Amino acid sequence: MKPRAANAAAPRLNIIIALCLLVIVVGAYVRIREAGLACPDWPLCHGELLPTFSIPIFWEWLHRLLALITFLYVVWFVYGMWCAQQRLQLTIMLLIFIWQAVLGALTVTELLSPTIVNLHFLNALLLLSFFVWFKLNLRLHNIDPQKLALVQLPRGGHYLLPLLTGLLVLQLALGSVVAASYGGYACPALFTCTGEWQWPRVAIQVWHMWHRLLGVAVLGVAVCLYSSAWRRALLLPLTRLGYRGSLPLLVTQVVVGLLMIATGLSAGLRLLHFVLGVTTYLLLFAASCEYLMLRRKQKALAGGAASC
Repeated sequence: MKPRAANAAAPRLNIIIALCLLVIVVGAYVRIREAGLACPDWPLCHGELLPTFSIPIFWEWLHRLLALITFLYVVWFVYGMWCAQQRLQLTIMLLIFIWQAVLGALTVTELLSPTIVNLHFLNALLLLSFFVWFKLNLRLHNIDPQKLALVQLPRGGHYLLPLLTGLLVLQLALGSVVAASYGGYACPALFTCTGEWQWPRVAIQVWHMWHRLLGVAVLGVAVCLYSSAWRRALLLPLTRLGYRGSLPLLVTQVVVGLLMIATGLSAGLRLLHFVLGVTTYLLLFAASCEYLMLRRKQKALAGGAASC
């Protein structure tokens, strides 16, 4: 893609990413408020475009409205970019979004089936990730070779960043399973499940404890990533932020998680815990993509120089 087209697409992709994040956060708040069936039909709400509002109905209706606005904006974006030699990526983008709408409808018609709810959330992450990857791919496609040669990538980033990102996705998925099954109340103790130092046998308690243990593993990998960030100074801002910003965000999320348990799952803390998790994932995913793209381009540049 030509630099001019890539520069024109960047602000539109920023808007799409922001809209997707907003839809995901409002959807999480709908689940926290247990308002997922406040509109028992789909796509209308109580058979109307503008129903009689109560607080739960308003949040569910707003979630659907934001999703519709995002979809229409994506369709407009795809239409404007169709001649920019990115048709396969744009088609995949639309297909993932359509599947997300189908899962949203099934969430209502299947009466908040935990499986459908989890798939709906994970597909939203996939859609958001695709937009981020698409934006980075456009931005780095025409990067200046001289600037590329100056970038010094820390050793181990090609496996530490993807490993931490994958572990965090797994932890988010387990958290979604716990939340969709209302398992946050299943383990009321801070450092054990029920106050006893033995592994639980109830399924939802097992999922809950694995979610906590995986959080410890995520923190361990984040410490390794953070310590390796200081070995190289010449990084692009996004990669540097992924190296140095992920650990503070994850520590904050763990603290908020402990406060959730101590305060009896406060709705505000639950939402903050979720937002921190998604924000950290988005940062790590973007940093992983940028690192791997830069590494591939540096190898290609070195290979081209050697052949000359």
